[in-house]
Amino acid sequence: MRISLALACVLAVATFAAADPIGSLVMENLGSPAPGLTRFMIYLKVEDGYYAQGFDGRLEGPMNQVWVPLGVGMETPTLDNVDLLEMMEPGAGLRDTHVMYHNVDLFIPASQETGKTLAPHEDNPDVVPMVKYEGTGTWFANSETEVMSMVILGEPVNNLQFMQVVVPTGAAVQMEGNIGYKSGTPGDWTYGENPVSLLIPEPTTLGLLALAAVGLVARRRR
Repeated sequence: MRISLALACVLAVATFAAADPIGSLVMENLGSPAPGLTRFMIYLKVEDGYYAQGFDGRLEGPMNQVWVPLGVGMETPTLDNVDLLEMMEPGAGLRDTHVMYHNVDLFIPASQETGKTLAPHEDNPDVVPMVKYEGTGTWFANSETEVMSMVILGEPVNNLQFMQVVVPTGAAVQMEGNIGYKSGTPGDWTYGENPVSLLIPEPTTLGLLALAAVGLVARRRR
């Protein structure tokens, strides 16, 4: 069952629904942090007069991740463990897929069906104990039938930096879910949400990458 951010995360007396989507996902290409990888920043953007509140959803596709070698390998879904990763290897965080917040900056509800937290989770089938592992994985919550869900705490803004997604060259990731938003004033907020989706990178970028690869092959054959 999909978690409603407006109901799960805030005490609200009134909600509203909009005929047209108010929130959307925006992608910024930040270039290549390492050969064969492209880094994207994902933003939760809403129309003027509204404030981005949170997201519930999932990402499907290969994403580059770097795991911290603490005993059995530690996930880096938020900045808490990315900070540790950066201390061990400066620059490694640029190659890692993660939410751009520390745990203290997030409110994460529990599943209405299982009671388990819907915190973001990285699937890594090949973690080697005590060895830093880097490779591709997927994102979900407690199981493949549940989504990650969170509200971002702090000052309300209408263009919220949300997540860094690092994609192997030539690959694509589908992001699906709902943006939660609010409008009004403190103490008198009105809440809502709308569905969103994003292909990372967009088809045009994928096409350009394919053309570049063809060009490189042709150049090497000359």
